Amino acid sequence: MKAKFFLLIFSSFFLGFLDSVAINPCTLNLNPKEILEFFDQGSSFEEREKLWKDLVGQDSYEGSTYQNYRLSRSILGNIEYLNFKKPESVVAFLDLINIESSFSHRSRLYSLYVHKRDLYTGEKNQNKELLSRILEAMVEIRAVKKDVQVEAYKKGVQLPDDNSLLETLWKRNVKNEKWDKKNDEQKEILKNLLSERLIDGSFDFSKLKDVMSYLGFSFNDINKKILWDEVKRYYPRYKNKSYMGKKYDNNLRNFLNEQYLLTGEKPSLFFEVLMTAYNPLPEQTDSTPFESASGKLVKEGYAAISKDLEERFPLGSFVELVIVCEIDSKGNCLGSNSSQLGDLFRLKIEDRMHSRKKNQIDIFLMCKEDAIRFGRRKALLLSK
Repeated sequence: MKAKFFLLIFSSFFLGFLDSVAINPCTLNLNPKEILEFFDQGSSFEEREKLWKDLVGQDSYEGSTYQNYRLSRSILGNIEYLNFKKPESVVAFLDLINIESSFSHRSRLYSLYVHKRDLYTGEKNQNKELLSRILEAMVEIRAVKKDVQVEAYKKGVQLPDDNSLLETLWKRNVKNEKWDKKNDEQKEILKNLLSERLIDGSFDFSKLKDVMSYLGFSFNDINKKILWDEVKRYYPRYKNKSYMGKKYDNNLRNFLNEQYLLTGEKPSLFFEVLMTAYNPLPEQTDSTPFESASGKLVKEGYAAISKDLEERFPLGSFVELVIVCEIDSKGNCLGSNSSQLGDLFRLKIEDRMHSRKKNQIDIFLMCKEDAIRFGRRKALLLSK
């Protein structure tokens, strides 16, 4: 009983101790000029203005307190993206961002960020690993693609009832498993494989070549004849007509567009979800705000998923989504000019939301101000 009591006391102290030492960049007194000089980079107003446009994606840099904080966060969160040389000394870096750099405090940070059982002794390799983990935790989320055409993500594939073409497509895309026309799971796999070809929005469905590429066929006469056999099955007037080259290309294209491509309001490639943001605060999470449900230290680029979606997107999985617009409390688009609208993000699911939340993804942001600015958004989540 006594042992359990002391274990409880120790655990409570330890968890509280971990929370207290986690580096939260929102509380730091950051100066972009000092940070740039620390990394031997130009720090003039013009150079900071250029970084502001590149990293934050906004014009009108005036050097205000908030802009300097935002720019500093973006610099620290994108050091690798900027190809800045990592500092050699963890002490010098902690001093730069106004964090206590004493041996005892570094030991505590090591316990939290590195999660090693070995004791911190201040060795060079330990300091190097600690510094890398701190920088990883400060990473800032960036869009994978900018200015994505949202409408392209609402297109999908409508699979027909006829199985002959499906079997051909299956053989071309999944070569190690036999096609079973009664297997609905295979049809779903095939549908997703074909849908993925649409993601970059590069296909022009007015051209037969692009439609065939989208469906998994190389653009040659052999494959055109395979597809023409499908036309003959659906249209009796072509029953006795063999494929005659370019003469029938338009007929073939129209058939493929009509039978195998679906463009409409209801997305079959992506589905709509509510997207919000949360911070490492006990009132928003639990008593261990810097620790995710998966046990990992939280960082930007992580997200929490509502429990109704967790079976499809389990902890540790990656998701892609396109932000459509900011919304009001009723779900109506606000027509915001936010630079994130229409951008494609890739996030890792490492946390879960309260059971009362439905059809929602909660993106992790270090700073409360950023979460407030993010607000509520409509997003299209890739369904795999």
